[in-house]
Amino acid sequence: MKIVFSETPGYRHGPFDFKSSFPSVSNGSPGRSWTMFYGDQQVSQRHIAGLEITRGTLMDAFSDALTAFVKKAKHTHSPTRVDLMDVKAGSSIADFACYDTTQLGLEPLELVVPDTKWQLRCTRTGRVRNVHDIREYMEIVANHVPSEQEARNGWIAGMLPRSVLTHDQWEWRAPTSWEIRHVASQGALVDYINMSGPKAAELVGVTAQNFRKYTAHEGAESHQKISFAMWHLLLHRLGVQRAPQGLRTPKPSHPEAAQTD
Repeated sequence: MKIVFSETPGYRHGPFDFKSSFPSVSNGSPGRSWTMFYGDQQVSQRHIAGLEITRGTLMDAFSDALTAFVKKAKHTHSPTRVDLMDVKAGSSIADFACYDTTQLGLEPLELVVPDTKWQLRCTRTGRVRNVHDIREYMEIVANHVPSEQEARNGWIAGMLPRSVLTHDQWEWRAPTSWEIRHVASQGALVDYINMSGPKAAELVGVTAQNFRKYTAHEGAESHQKISFAMWHLLLHRLGVQRAPQGLRTPKPSHPEAAQTD
């Protein structure tokens, strides 16, 4: 016999939503069928015994699905190898890893006149850039090789649209609350100790109360869009995407974050 009730709860965990079916009794045990979503994408489904469960129980039930999702995403959005090519020999003499090759000034091969001894070449796109001397190459490496924190979290930028990552303020759009949840909420994808909305607020120099306005649902009366500068500072502080020098220091409105890098 199947008994159907009326309540259908749901949970949010970072960018993931967990939604349940109507509760029912099967084989004498009440429970719910739970589905894990990433945006509109259904990731996994589980039947969990019990009409009222804790967040911990829910996360334990989906731990394998969460781990598999993150592992696949990290592989898909892994950094790209960039070679330093000896133009005459046609061989690589050095290389480095880079998450955002759009910042390297690379162009299609057919548009670049090889009038230098060396070139950068992106192994993923084949785009190139002339390099005039070793000093220029070392500056490029220093500015674009991932830091230890970027090596842990740089892959997350690949989960976000280019329109919220661009450093061109005129082309940029504010991220949605769901996009912010990728990096600044309980269950966010970032590898950062005890990440939460209040912790993110500390990193950008605002109060937790103010930061909740950015993660509130778009239809909520309290919702506000995060600013260009604050968003890029947050991504920089978390190692998701390196910000231009001028965006790396928060305004000293919150003393715990009023420090330079």
